[in-house]
Amino acid sequence: MAYTIYEKRSFRLLPPAVTITAAGRISLNATLTRMFHKNSVEWVLLMCDIEEQKIALRPAEKDKRSFSLSYGPDLCQASMSARNFLKEIGWDGNVYKIPAEWDKRKLILEFKIPRWKVVVPVTAGRQKAG
Repeated sequence: MAYTIYEKRSFRLLPPAVTITAAGRISLNATLTRMFHKNSVEWVLLMCDIEEQKIALRPAEKDKRSFSLSYGPDLCQASMSARNFLKEIGWDGNVYKIPAEWDKRKLILEFKIPRWKVVVPVTAGRQKAG
């Protein structure tokens, strides 16, 4: 008896989303990973708007402010280390999956800050001692 090849009739297109992992990494899902890879994004700026309760990633060139984006071998995910940044804005160490949106006008990937314990201004860890 010969095998019959099953033909895939549909595919799943996942909505853009990021995950904040327990290790303090920000991971992009496959949809975002492929978009960033297609546009040769290797470095991003990590930004935060406390008033709007948003975090954003902007593709950038390598410099002292940019974060390296690491791609998985099958382009199912990309991630960056952001533990210190996340702690600075009040991250509670839990895992969060958050819908994200690409803003074509601003050329940034935006997502809401999850509801964790306390959100503090990004400059809180950089104040001078009195």
